[in-house]
Amino acid sequence: MGQIVTFYSYKGGTGRSMALANVAWVLASNRQKVLVIDWDLEAPGLHRYFRPFLADKELTEPESKGLIEFVRNYAVLAATPPAEGTRSGKWYEPHAQIWKWATPLRWPRGPILNLDNRGEIQFVPAGRQGPDYAERINTFDWSALYQAHGGDRFFQSVREQAKREFDYVLIDSRTGVSDTSGICTIQMPDILVACYTYNIQSIMGASDIARRVLNKRPGLAVFPVAMRVEFTETDSLIPMRKLARERFGDLVAATNREQYFDKTEVPYYPKYSFFERLAAFEEFPNAKGSINPDVRHLAFLITGSEMVQAPIEEGRRRDVAQEFDPTPAKAMPEVSLPQVQSIPQRMKWATIVWVVQFPLLIALLVIAWNRLPQPQSISVTVDPPTATLSGSEQLQLVSTVHGSSDTGVIWAATLGKISPSGLYLAPAANTDQTDTITAISIADRSQFGTALFRLTKQSRFLVNPVSATLKPGEGRDFNAAFSGDSSAVVNWQLAPKKGTLVVHGATWVSYVAPKDLSERQRVTLTALSPRNDWLASVGIELSPETSPLDRWAYLILAATAGALGGCLAAARALVNYIGNRAFSKDWWAYFVTRPLFGAAAGLAVYLVTGAIFVSGQAQVRTAGSVVAIAGVAGLFTDALLAKLQDIMNTLFRPADRREKLK
Repeated sequence: MGQIVTFYSYKGGTGRSMALANVAWVLASNRQKVLVIDWDLEAPGLHRYFRPFLADKELTEPESKGLIEFVRNYAVLAATPPAEGTRSGKWYEPHAQIWKWATPLRWPRGPILNLDNRGEIQFVPAGRQGPDYAERINTFDWSALYQAHGGDRFFQSVREQAKREFDYVLIDSRTGVSDTSGICTIQMPDILVACYTYNIQSIMGASDIARRVLNKRPGLAVFPVAMRVEFTETDSLIPMRKLARERFGDLVAATNREQYFDKTEVPYYPKYSFFERLAAFEEFPNAKGSINPDVRHLAFLITGSEMVQAPIEEGRRRDVAQEFDPTPAKAMPEVSLPQVQSIPQRMKWATIVWVVQFPLLIALLVIAWNRLPQPQSISVTVDPPTATLSGSEQLQLVSTVHGSSDTGVIWAATLGKISPSGLYLAPAANTDQTDTITAISIADRSQFGTALFRLTKQSRFLVNPVSATLKPGEGRDFNAAFSGDSSAVVNWQLAPKKGTLVVHGATWVSYVAPKDLSERQRVTLTALSPRNDWLASVGIELSPETSPLDRWAYLILAATAGALGGCLAAARALVNYIGNRAFSKDWWAYFVTRPLFGAAAGLAVYLVTGAIFVSGQAQVRTAGSVVAIAGVAGLFTDALLAKLQDIMNTLFRPADRREKLK
């Protein structure tokens, strides 16, 4: 179970956001999954510390969203009556998954952060920035959220679900005393980091809030942290230190309090006053003059474990440092310009292989597409097509729908009655009549099949079985069954004349389907009396053997689309990294094998959802679905593999061995 840590300060300007952002990086560098939430809605700015890692660096794009959108979304749902009239007791839980409103941090022009194969930072900003941001903040009624819409249970669910999903959730709280700061300091956290500076207002305000929090949440771990400490002003520093230790002494979650206060001070370095940046990306992050050692000590207080300074590859460190620096690059003498490293020879060969692969895959995609089954229009048949029935007799009819996965029909009869399952009941007949039975396709109401039944007082004339489906060369016996005044002699007719008809007796015949079937066909076998006064027929569906090529065509289509997606992903990576002087010797293998991984991903997606793709009435449309979804799977194979690895790491993560701070 994870931990929620709130960073709070009574006054602004303490460096609270700076400390939180740097602690988040330290935790992620030590293989922790971290969720960062900017809850300072009135003065958001935490996103500037993550600027190099955000695609929308100013959070102004329409797709950018954050905490205020998350809360307003729940408030709208809670205020909207459900369509069914009632809600389950925990209906709000799916809407309390705050990480779904987060943005994963990415390397500049590169992949999502995955530090030491596990550590990551998901960032929930305050909200989308723009002219309407202040209005969205100021018009939101937090009191109504709690009093009318169950805000307390909602945020409790947010808390519990976030702790299950992440190792650490870091909340940047609003300053002062407010509704939102109360949520951050009392309801949400397991640990409260109370940031203050060495002045009376900051010390008194932060300690009063910390004491009020402990009255509401006894046992909550509180870590007071002195920020922006100016060590040169000893005359003013000493009395402020004494005041801080008096005010926070009985609140701090440590056994040796003097040692705690001696070590827990973050120095003031003027360079951090000008730009928002992470100390880990300084050229010498562990040298004197960096807050990095102090940040690692703060992370140690939170986790109870020693934190290491994970190394950062120099090319990436330099790229991120440049993103942090808002000033234009200064002109440098020509002799000192860095020389762009040429592309390795193996990388050139990998590019050539990719260029050859792409048109070949396009050609293979076209070939596989052309071998797919042709689309079929919807048609309906009814069996038996004709029969002679006596009054009040019952007969089970069979409908066949081609060209659609929905084989349902609506039955109708002009004279008799017919059930939804196709059981026909003839009306009482004193004279000869003709009844028309219709089966209408549910998939397409314009398509229907019919059967004509002659209704007599006593006579009955049928062919058994009433329907049949045969493969090439397969045979079936048929028998004419009659009663009443019908003649015992039967004449047999076949239309169209496809296949072989062998008459064995007056009422018994064998039919053998042709062996050279290439497409689905239907023949009608009709039995007539010598005077043609009675007739009955049976429909025979001739179905060709299913070729395995149809199945292989879809497999090839899915694999080829996935491989094309892999090629596009490789091309995107190549464009991102050309000119970065950071080519790695093993990249050639990535570019050569990336289409193979894409093909495997496309096949996997197809096999999982193949029943959806190959069913339905429009095969061309479903083939397009195969190409689209398999291509997307190939394009994002890296993300799929990373997510799978994250799931496995979560499932088999060792138990938390954190010890209490002593």
